[in-house]
Amino acid sequence: MRETDFSIKQLVAYCLDYANLTASPTLTQPVSTHLIPRELIDLDRIIFSNTDGYSFELRTAISQKEQSSLEEGEIEALRQVIARDTPFAEAIAKIDRKFRVNGYTKQVVLETGFVDFRAKKIKRAFFANNTEEEEGDELEKFSRALIRIPIQLSVKPDQYSMRVNITLLDESVSILINQFRDCIPQEDFDELFSYIAELEAEERHYLPLKKQFIEQVWSRFFAILHRIGAEALTEMPNYTECRIMLVSKANYFLSEDLDVMTKLDEQSLIDTAISGFVSSDQMDIEEAVDDKGETEIFFPFSYDKWQLKTLGIIKNKAVIVEGPPGTGKSQTIANLLVHLAATGNKVLFASQKDQAVRGVKDKLKELAIPFLFGYIPDRESRLHSENDERDSAANTLVSLDREFEKKALLPDQKVPLTLISDFKEKFNDHTAIERKIFAITNEMNTLAKYKDFADCLITEEQYDEQVDYIKKLITVTQQTNQFEQDHQTYVDQKDRAYQDLEITLDAEIETIATIIKKCEEILPERSGFINKAIINIKLTAMLKTTAKDLAQEIYRDIEAVLFDDSLTKTQKLKQLRLLRDYFVYSNLVAQKDDLMSMGKDSFLKNRGILAALNKLIKVECKEQVFDRIATYRQLQQELDGLRRLIDSSAQHGYGTVNDIRKAICDLRKFYREDTIGFVRNRVLANLDELKQSKETRSKLRQIARSLTKSKKAYRTFDKLKHDQHNFDVMSDVLPIWMMSLDDVSRIIPLQAGAFDYVVIDEASQCNLAYALPAMFRAKHVIFFGDSLQMRDTNTLFKSNEQLTAIAKKHAVPEQFQIKAEEDTIKSIMDIAGLAGFKTAVLKNHYRSPKELIGFSNQNFYEKVGRALDVVNDNILTYQDTNRVLLNHVIDVDPRLEDSAKTNHSEARYIRRLIQDIRKDKRLKNKSIAVLTFFNEQAELLAREIDDDSIKISTIEGIQGDERDIIIYSFVITDPTSGKRRYQALTGEGGEIKKSANEGRVNVAFSRARQQVHCVTCIPPISWPDGVWIKKYLAYVDAHGFVRRHEKSELQFDSKFEEDVYDYLMNKLSPEDYLIQTQVESCGFKIDQVITDIRSGKKLAIECDGPTHFEHGDGQVYVQSDWERQGVLETAGWNFYRISFFDWYNMRDNARQDLVRYITDYFMGDIDRQDMPIIHDLQQKCTLPADKRQDVYKTRIKQSHQYTNAEEVQQETVSSNTPDARNRHTFTVGDREVDQNRFDWYLSSRIGQTIRIRYQSTRSGSARSFRELRLYKYDATYLYAAKQGTDRPYRYRRDRVVEFRK
Repeated sequence: MRETDFSIKQLVAYCLDYANLTASPTLTQPVSTHLIPRELIDLDRIIFSNTDGYSFELRTAISQKEQSSLEEGEIEALRQVIARDTPFAEAIAKIDRKFRVNGYTKQVVLETGFVDFRAKKIKRAFFANNTEEEEGDELEKFSRALIRIPIQLSVKPDQYSMRVNITLLDESVSILINQFRDCIPQEDFDELFSYIAELEAEERHYLPLKKQFIEQVWSRFFAILHRIGAEALTEMPNYTECRIMLVSKANYFLSEDLDVMTKLDEQSLIDTAISGFVSSDQMDIEEAVDDKGETEIFFPFSYDKWQLKTLGIIKNKAVIVEGPPGTGKSQTIANLLVHLAATGNKVLFASQKDQAVRGVKDKLKELAIPFLFGYIPDRESRLHSENDERDSAANTLVSLDREFEKKALLPDQKVPLTLISDFKEKFNDHTAIERKIFAITNEMNTLAKYKDFADCLITEEQYDEQVDYIKKLITVTQQTNQFEQDHQTYVDQKDRAYQDLEITLDAEIETIATIIKKCEEILPERSGFINKAIINIKLTAMLKTTAKDLAQEIYRDIEAVLFDDSLTKTQKLKQLRLLRDYFVYSNLVAQKDDLMSMGKDSFLKNRGILAALNKLIKVECKEQVFDRIATYRQLQQELDGLRRLIDSSAQHGYGTVNDIRKAICDLRKFYREDTIGFVRNRVLANLDELKQSKETRSKLRQIARSLTKSKKAYRTFDKLKHDQHNFDVMSDVLPIWMMSLDDVSRIIPLQAGAFDYVVIDEASQCNLAYALPAMFRAKHVIFFGDSLQMRDTNTLFKSNEQLTAIAKKHAVPEQFQIKAEEDTIKSIMDIAGLAGFKTAVLKNHYRSPKELIGFSNQNFYEKVGRALDVVNDNILTYQDTNRVLLNHVIDVDPRLEDSAKTNHSEARYIRRLIQDIRKDKRLKNKSIAVLTFFNEQAELLAREIDDDSIKISTIEGIQGDERDIIIYSFVITDPTSGKRRYQALTGEGGEIKKSANEGRVNVAFSRARQQVHCVTCIPPISWPDGVWIKKYLAYVDAHGFVRRHEKSELQFDSKFEEDVYDYLMNKLSPEDYLIQTQVESCGFKIDQVITDIRSGKKLAIECDGPTHFEHGDGQVYVQSDWERQGVLETAGWNFYRISFFDWYNMRDNARQDLVRYITDYFMGDIDRQDMPIIHDLQQKCTLPADKRQDVYKTRIKQSHQYTNAEEVQQETVSSNTPDARNRHTFTVGDREVDQNRFDWYLSSRIGQTIRIRYQSTRSGSARSFRELRLYKYDATYLYAAKQGTDRPYRYRRDRVVEFRK
């Protein structure tokens, strides 16, 4: 528990006093007609007859036809009627105008049953329980109405009259007991209060009223007034006259709730969500939540990371979700409601603003889940329609006995989230691979001159070997060539002579060299006859010993040389040396052949490369060259590895990042359908279980019958507060209840913790008193709102002295006090924040582009550290201005102006501006709102424009709403007087109004989705200092021009992008398509954008490879390529991504795929067939097993053909017995279909036509083929539609006897 002496009971009592204070008639200033006579409104028909409405006519002028045709007396009578009717017409017109611009806080009522009396006035301090009272000394005159009926006005004025139609919004009549608080003492007032409550519990206050009832009511009032000394009492209330009034919405049931709560003990209050104010129990829970499949998440609508974080804090007793404008607050609420229902919780969703409830209701309605929610329409809302009644809980519960089909589901709802997470990683990995390929390719391009050397796989060692080889080859070649050149004839001769010899050249060379050496010794320079013989003997001996191993042919050639007497010694030695050199040459030739043979597949093949490498090495050092060759080779290996990864993905059906993106989109759709199916099945299963109880079945049928029989079925709900059991049954059936906070107190029994959760929207405009009863009814509370927008306006113009008095009386700490001073006004959201409640903040802004939301972002959200990430780039400029924000400075026409509170010149200009907008074909269907800070101008604008499709309102009427185009009328024409008027509403400084003014300005300038027009008679620079309007007009001038969408020079981040651009320019006609480069969006640059000139449709082209992911420029922070694409797709872009690898390595396919996609995209013919992963998931879906029951099943005994057909046996079996769903063999008669082949056949035809012969229970039904459109299938059934219809039927697979392609 928090250390505090303050109790919840004190807080409740304080809120009761506040509720009594705001209900006091002395604090209201209604707009009213005078008493309307019976001649105009016959109250008997309204009060005592069964009618839904009434109409009457008021005369306001005499027509020319009447002037000429009527007698003087008739004209005088008509003038008297006009004199009587005109004040009524003016008052009713005023009421209608004010309601149109303030319908969210006001209601139109009809009051009657007037009574007069004299009594002492009681002065109250508005304190709860034992109220201090002080009676006046003198009797004062009182005139009060006894009953009030909420109505809706429809006013149709013309030149001479006004037709007024009154529609009764409710069958119940309010007894205006609070009108008598200032004249009846508390004890007597409590007695009267209890009496009225009893009458209402008996439903006696419903139209048509019984005269006995109104007599009894006044009789009790009369008795009490008489008892306290009142005088001159009216004998019977006046029901012949009435008045129509515009009053503030007040909740009598709120006071009743708070009064009951003050009588409870502290522990009863502690056990509810209110305990968050005084206790720390279950107030510090914060869990990490992700959508990677580890956590069960049942969000049927799209969500972002900020919205998902809300799940991490909702286990606390009470939490806050800050939802700045356009951050998807309603969608987040819808997701949370469904998630809570899916996880078995009962949830109450409420708001003081009907529009907030309706918006979430419409979201949930999209899911088409029967019995998901019970919606209580606000019939006093000006937005109420027949659709609201069709969606109401009354209409829903009428269908209790209908049968609803359950859906086939995955066994584990987390599987799609896991797969989505996996595919996101694949997306990021794939784009990272493309980026690496691009980077590697670029680096390899810088090393392109080393490519051939790297391809040869040559190392420095191999290079050195090749250099040695080439040197050897060159040397040998040069030597052989030289010898051949010098001795060609000799070579030819010897080649012929020795061609058949098998010799070892080295041995022959050595032997001949030895012979030459010895011959040099033996042979003399000259010799005589005798010496000649001796020399010959020596030579012969030498040859026998030295040349014995020589081939005979060589031996003879040597011998012929040595013994040729014609040759001198020198000539002989020369011949021998030539022979030796021939064999040396032959040896070289052999070496050359060996070298050539050895280098044929290596050295010689690369000699060109080697030559180039040698040339390169001469320019660069050898070490550097081989380092770069190694680098290139390493890059090539990395590139090959990345290509293998891409090829592997392609084999699994996801070869491109576009395929992966498609798989993610398909999985998201599947997750949504599976989530909806899960919730649907859970709700229906719960209903089935409830129906197992006889008592519950009976109660449900009674409720359904009463709803069906009642002319106004919602009457059943008025009884709920006094019928706890009925409500328990209804809340068991409908897990989510949705209504206004007023209706929470009116309808829902005051039971502690009746709901697991209460979600209160627009909590920044809800005060503590309204929130406490709703919090009491729940175990947990979630406040949604925006503390930087407008505060609760119910306290405005209240007496701050009275508010301070009740706070002092209950010793309420400052943080909980409700004040009338605007800067100290605290909503329930403010109080919760001061109490330290856990808070989640929604940060992604989806409503409008950065230009439109920038003013609020810069001036309010950035200053408190909650800057919005703008995820919208839907630009729609006005005419040819290229602006989305425009100031229209106009001249004021003094002849038109009749009041400082209105500006006719602006009103007329705005009417013409709207006409211009409607003429623009791009804008004609856009929604428009015209806003002003002043009621009088709003009423004038409503008369001037007179178009129900255009919202015309003060700023207070637009919070929680939005329009495509917003037009502002600032009214003032004089800066001096204007400052005084605007200071109170939009002053920048001061301590009294600063905070409230900031909230009002923030709301005012954050409503537009696409365009803003500011109409002012004062130039921005001339506006008075110190008001926000001047700052906003300056912002409009400075930031309204859209620069990023201007046509600019072509820019490319890479040659790849330039090649793609050139190719597209070649293929796409410039008359049909515009191609822009480096288009800015959400802080990112899109490579290329193709725009269809005729339709304006755009396609973003991303060239994967160059870096895209740089976190943005601060407008949106992302952490991955997928987040970047997600932001841009959310902003409205559709993408086609081109692979750098495919573009250059699969040239034709990549280019053809691109052109085909562009053509299909702009024709709206994109392939919508699901990716394979969806088919895999569908195969795993099964229908939920029904609750185990005992049923009878008839089994025909098997016997011979003459067995009596009546011989049957009945047995009791469980409905959980395995059936065809679990079998793998399917047969019909003596036929059997191969289910594996059939499964393959079905898997390839999802969304296409199948042809089957199907044996139904009808004889002969399988004789012909049926053509059906297949939607899905599982192990037991296939779901297909007949030709010409869209409604799928279920067919048993075991009855298919044949199928064809």
